[in-house]
Amino acid sequence: MWHLIEDFFEQNLVMKGFIGLGWLCVIIMVFSLGDHVWREYKTATEASSAQESAQVVAPYSRSLS
Repeated sequence: MWHLIEDFFEQNLVMKGFIGLGWLCVIIMVFSLGDHVWREYKTATEASSAQESAQVVAPYSRSLS
């Protein structure tokens, strides 16, 4: 593991920049995937709770009309 760190610091500035850009892309991709999964979970949870609410409210709405 230490050899990887030594090899990184022996690279010139341009290669360090490309390696940094690659890691930045990986981090953005992981956070984007996590955000997508979280939004899908949140939407599914809200839809199921709205559906449950509609089932509870529906019998009372018929008696009022």
